[in-house]
Amino acid sequence: MCSINASRRLTAYTRIGLKKLYETAVYRIDAPGGSILVQIDAAKRPYAGPRRIRPGHWTADDPRASKLFPIGADSAAIVTADNPYSRHRAATFNAAAHHRLILRVRKSGHRFLHAAGIDVSGRWPPEPGLCILGCSLRHACDLAAAFGQAAFVWIERGCGARVQFT
Repeated sequence: MCSINASRRLTAYTRIGLKKLYETAVYRIDAPGGSILVQIDAAKRPYAGPRRIRPGHWTADDPRASKLFPIGADSAAIVTADNPYSRHRAATFNAAAHHRLILRVRKSGHRFLHAAGIDVSGRWPPEPGLCILGCSLRHACDLAAAFGQAAFVWIERGCGARVQFT
C-alpha cells in the first residue's frame, strides 16, 4: 500500500467517481511496432479474443502486446503529471510537469514508454503520461504522489491493469 497519500484529500464520493473515470478510459502505450491499448480490469470483461483495434493498435491481452514486459519487467505503471489533484491546469503548466516527470524517471534508471489516458466519451482531452517498466508499486506510488496524482494505473504480468490510489 502507498504511504504517501495524495488521495486522502478525496472524499469517498470523489474516489468512486475518479475510479469510474479511470475504469472507463483507455490507456494507449506507444510501444515499438505499434500501440498497446489497456483498460482497467479488462480481464473481468467478456473475452472477445485478441483483436486489432485499428492498424498498429493491439489490446493488452494479445500475445503481441508482450513487448510491454521485456525480460525482467513483470510490472508497469502508467503515471501522468498533468492536472494535479484532478484540477485542470494550463497546457504550459502540464507540459512543464510532464517534462519534469520524464527527467525524474530517467534519473531513476527505469525504462519507459510514452502513454496517454484517453476519455472515450470525449469529455476531456487525452492526457499524456509515461508507462514505467519494471518499477515497484512503492516507487510508482511515490512518483505519482510527488506529481499530485491521486491515482495511477498499475499493471502486473498475468494480472491485468487496476486503479491504484496513492
